[in-house]
Amino acid sequence: TTAVIPGGVQLFYADNMRFERNTFQHMGGSGLVFDVAAHNGNVIGNLVRDISASGIVIGQNFNGFDSTKTTKNMTVKNNYITKVAQDYYSNVAIFAAYTDSCIFEHNEMTDMPKEGMSVGWGWANVPNTEKNNMMRYNTIWNVCNLLDDCAGIYTLSDSPGTTIDSNYIHDIVRSPWQ
Repeated sequence: TTAVIPGGVQLFYADNMRFERNTFQHMGGSGLVFDVAAHNGNVIGNLVRDISASGIVIGQNFNGFDSTKTTKNMTVKNNYITKVAQDYYSNVAIFAAYTDSCIFEHNEMTDMPKEGMSVGWGWANVPNTEKNNMMRYNTIWNVCNLLDDCAGIYTLSDSPGTTIDSNYIHDIVRSPWQ
């Protein structure tokens, strides 16, 4: 779903990058994409709106057993994300696949067809590179407006050490098309 849509800004194997107080809008793909093996990056205080696919993608490693491709130590905080997945409905505001020690906090996500945040990938309950992520103090509302099989925060895969804490998720109403 999310992995095949390139970003307006897309980075591969990026280390120590910082995106702060930018506007990503009116994009025909995803907004900002840190592809495989990004490390020590910050995405802080950005406005992301009117995006065809996902807003912010942190790591597109879909092989959860290859640690050389794992995105690690990323911080995504204080971003406002609205009206993403406008054309590719199965995309989300913030997406991360097989990440390690990433922090997602104080983001606000609203008005989209699927979930606000999706962290993890794969349906097998086996050890992999997904671990130690933190999702806290996010506000997620008015999501899941079109598709089912979604939530404010959606997680997949075995993810030891991951915490989901103090998020405010509200006004999620079942779509009339479900």
